[in-house]
This record gives sequence, C-alpha cells and structure tokens, in this order.
Amino acid sequence: RVREDHFVRLISADLLSGAPGGFDSEAIALKEVKDAAGALKIKWLSLSNARTRDRGRYNLLGMSAYGRIKELSSELRYEVKELGWLKSQDKGEVVREDLSRLNLNVSLRRRISEITTSNFRIKLNRTSLSGGWGAVNESTDVGFRVDVDTSYPFLNPIKIGFSGRYISMRSGEVESQMGAFSMYFRDNFERVGPFVLSFGLKPGLYGEPDGSTRFSVNPSLDVVTLLGEITLLKLRTEWGRVALPVGGDIFSRDFTTLNPRLRAERIGEIGCGFELRPENLSLSVEGFYQIRDDMHVPERIEDEVLAWRSVNLNAKIYGLKLDLKAKPAEGVEARAGYVHEFHRVSSAAHIPYRPEDRVEWEISYEAPVGMRLNLRGGFIGRRYVSKNGDEALDAYAAFEPSLSFPIGVGISGLLRGRIYTGKVEVMEGYELPQTTFDFGVKVRF
Repeated sequence: RVREDHFVRLISADLLSGAPGGFDSEAIALKEVKDAAGALKIKWLSLSNARTRDRGRYNLLGMSAYGRIKELSSELRYEVKELGWLKSQDKGEVVREDLSRLNLNVSLRRRISEITTSNFRIKLNRTSLSGGWGAVNESTDVGFRVDVDTSYPFLNPIKIGFSGRYISMRSGEVESQMGAFSMYFRDNFERVGPFVLSFGLKPGLYGEPDGSTRFSVNPSLDVVTLLGEITLLKLRTEWGRVALPVGGDIFSRDFTTLNPRLRAERIGEIGCGFELRPENLSLSVEGFYQIRDDMHVPERIEDEVLAWRSVNLNAKIYGLKLDLKAKPAEGVEARAGYVHEFHRVSSAAHIPYRPEDRVEWEISYEAPVGMRLNLRGGFIGRRYVSKNGDEALDAYAAFEPSLSFPIGVGISGLLRGRIYTGKVEVMEGYELPQTTFDFGVKVRF
C-alpha cells in the first residue's frame, strides 16, 4: 500500500532473441501516486517461423493502459498483427492479412455495507481482419455485468447479479446480430449433514443469427463431503450453460474467418470423483460426461485463403481426468494432468482438432539465490482434420525447459527452449519448427 506522500515507479524491459523465430521485446511502466495507479505495456514480436513455418512475417504490437482511482478501474488494449495465410489456389502465393483487436474494460466497485459489495463492469471488444483475401471480417462485442457479493444468513457467501450482451458479426456480404440477457443467483456454502453444497441458477434469454429467441435456465450444483481424514468425494453438475460466439477468437487463433451464421452453444455436464490430500500432495480423479449442442468446431473452407471457420456440431463427450500436485522438497513444485475422452458425434464421425488424449506436466525449482529452473512438457494425441474424413494430424510430445537467473541489481537473464517430437501442425498445413531457443534479459529500474 502506498502512502499519500509517496509514489512508486517501475520500468521493466524484456528482450529475447526468439531464435530461430525472431525478436521478442516487452516493456512495462508502472506508477502509483496517492490513490491512483497506472500502467503502460508495449509488446512487439517478430516470430517468423516460430508461429507458422514458411509463412514469412508475423508481427504483433500490443499496448495496454490501466488506471485506478479508489474503486474505479479501466483498461484499454490495442493489438495488431500481420500474418501470412495459406497459399491461394489462384495466386499461388502467401496472402497477407492484417488483424486488429481493441479491448476496453471499465469496472466500478463499491462497498454497500460491511458484508455487501457491488461491481459494475462494461466491456467492449472490436476485432477486424482485412487484406489480400478481399473479404472484410468485422466483429463488435459489447456487454455489461452487475455483481453483488453478500452473506446471508450468518456468513454464507451469496452472489447475485445480471448481465447483458450484444454481438455483431460481418464476413463479406453476410452479417448477423445477437443479443443476450441473464440473471443469476448462487449460494456458495450450505451444509446439509455431512455434505457441503454450492448451488446456483442462471435464467436468461438469447438471440440466434436467424432472428429466433431462446430461453435457458442453467441450474448448477456442487457437492463435497469428507471421507476419512484425507479423502474428499466430489459431485458437480451444470445444465443449460450457453456459450455465445466470440468474434475475437479470429485474432488469437490466427487461421479462421468469422461465421455470422454460427449459433450459440448449449452445454450440459456432470462430473464425479475424489481427491486425496496427504501432506504435500494432492491427487484428483474425476469421470465426466458432457452434452454439447451446437458445439463450435473448425471446418475447412475449400478454395479459400482463409482456410477455416467455426461451424456447429452436436456431440457427447465422456472420459476421465487425473490431476496431481506435489511439493516434494523445499522450493520444488510439481504438477501433472491427464485427460482421456470418448467422442460420440451426431451426423458425423469426429470432432475436428480435438484430441482424445492430452497430457501436461511441469516441475519448477526456485533457489534462494533467485535462480529459477522450470521444466514443462506434454503430449497431444491424434487430431482429425474434418468431421467425416479419416485424415488426422500425428500425435506429438513437447518439452520446454527454461532457466532464469540474476545477473545484477534489477537485471536477470533467461534461457528457454521448445522441443517437439514428430511433425507438429497447429492446423493442417501450418507446421511448426521442431526446435526453438530463446535467450534474453529482463531489466527493472
């Protein structure tokens, strides 16, 4: 906490070689004086082959600002990219596309009483894509949300609120508008005998691209009970959750165009399992079952430069999840996770680009002298590239070691690598290099 007669200023700069991908730099400036705080972040990357092999330039400029005066906060973020897409069938060359995304978030938090606080938030997301392909893609996503946190009776935490959202999409000559409004209530702690319950309800209305309106109830329930001294039994379920299309996905996924006709996804899920908590160890095992109506999945667009777009697919997914966390020694932390899924798809054979097996693991060690060693890796199983075809991308494993170490006062160095086994493609035709290494410095003053 900063007193009224003091201020803090921090400037941090990161420089990484990104070899063989390209140069990577980031600068952050922070300042706090009295009841106000601010931050400015500028990031520039020239990733080249590290992102899309043989696709030439790939540039990103990110800027964000954040200010806080008592209970009011705001954030402005603007990002742009220049990316090379798959070769056009008629031009026979890589086509350049420019992507931009503007995010504005404003939040006002107020304390109503000793046990009650409210939070009002407004969000704006504006994404656009244009260039050599010729068809402009634009998305506007505006929303607000009001949350109230309180306790009743006694100290049981309760959340209530409501939200609204408007989405507009355009791809070439096709466009659509969608609106949504919902309310929610959630009781996060109720004791019933040996069980602890958390339950909620989120009724709402939302529109579809064809002009129709749907109603959802969206109940949810979590149940936990203690079996013995170190074993927790868990049950969770939620039905009718609605996931509206997100136009900003085309910025982060790089390879897709907007689909204004994309319908909202409806999700129902139930999971049951147990968690063991001996000293310095946590093991969680869960079986789950999901019903995904109008699930959003990528589909290849034939004879187009922008090679994919999201479409709707009905599927049932069930499987097993394992999570392990441990602290075997002082300064050492380890975690690992495994997911195996079975897919049942209506009117199709596969869920495109969704592997049935996923493994993630990470081991980190932080020495008293400030050195930090991190080892992480994973495994991604085969991924089918279409709903009905048998063609699939190969499974692969990844290993990412990194080492940060102090060089001087306010200066630290970083060594980082990424190694893949086998041929790795983010999407069909977008191959990644099997080995990349980074080295750089971070300066704070």
